[in-house]
Amino acid sequence: MSAVMLMQIMALSMRMMQVIRGYIGDQSARQVFQESSPFDILGKGYQRPFELATLRLLNMVGILPKWSQLSPPDANLLTQQGGALVFEGQQVLFKHMDSGILKHTDVDALVAALEARDAAGSIAGQQQ
Repeated sequence: MSAVMLMQIMALSMRMMQVIRGYIGDQSARQVFQESSPFDILGKGYQRPFELATLRLLNMVGILPKWSQLSPPDANLLTQQGGALVFEGQQVLFKHMDSGILKHTDVDALVAALEARDAAGSIAGQQQ
């Protein structure tokens, strides 16, 4: 198994744990709603089951009516989660744009680009 695949599995696992935590609660986390709420029936002083999931839902309900104002003009950017760029001065040595959700930079390709740069630099240094 490659290092990149292992990193992707770990990242997915961590995200899923956070999603599940929103539904089952977390005894070691602060409660989300400090004011009186229906969650008080489950107790106080910790993140109750469905409390974080409810906050996430409320955030989404607040965003959806403003979607046309908040979303980027290019719909392809909605799934653009990130990427990686490596520069040397103005020159781009490596560029990766994540192709979608839960996609990551191929670390091996990034390292290979840096190694190629180092090899080219040492050859250029020998020619001088």
